[in-house]
Amino acid sequence: MTVGMVFLLWSMNVFIEAVGLGNSSCSGAAAVCGNVTIPYPFGIEPGCFFDDSFAIYCNNTLGSPKPFLRRLDLEVLDISLEGTLRVNYPMSWWCPYGRSTPNVSLASSPFVFSKLRNIFVAMGCANVAYLLSSDG
Repeated sequence: MTVGMVFLLWSMNVFIEAVGLGNSSCSGAAAVCGNVTIPYPFGIEPGCFFDDSFAIYCNNTLGSPKPFLRRLDLEVLDISLEGTLRVNYPMSWWCPYGRSTPNVSLASSPFVFSKLRNIFVAMGCANVAYLLSSDG
C-alpha cells in the first residue's frame, strides 16, 4: 500500500528565471508520462533534466504509463512549479518478531517532506512512531 506524500522544492519558477535555466537541449515542451506533465528541471530524456535527482523514467509495464523518480524509485503523481512534488510513498512498518519494510531516504536528494501538506499517522496499540532527520 502507498500513500500520497508531498515533497517541497524551492520555488521552481523563481529559480529557473533567476539563473536562466531551461531545457534548451530539448524540444522546449514539457514531457508527458501517463497523465503527468513533466516540466523542467525534471525530465525523461538525457540532457532534459537539471541533474540525476530530477531524472524521471516512464514505466510502461504497469498497464498505463507512470512516471517514477529514478534515484528514489517513487511514483510521481504531480509536479507543481510552485514548489511541490507529489509522490506515492510506501507505508512503512516494523514488527519486532516479523518482517518490516525498508524506508526511503531523502538524505541524498534535494527534496524534503512538506510540513504543511503531509499527515504523519501511527496506528496500533502501544506503538511508537517517529521521523528521523539527517541533520538532527
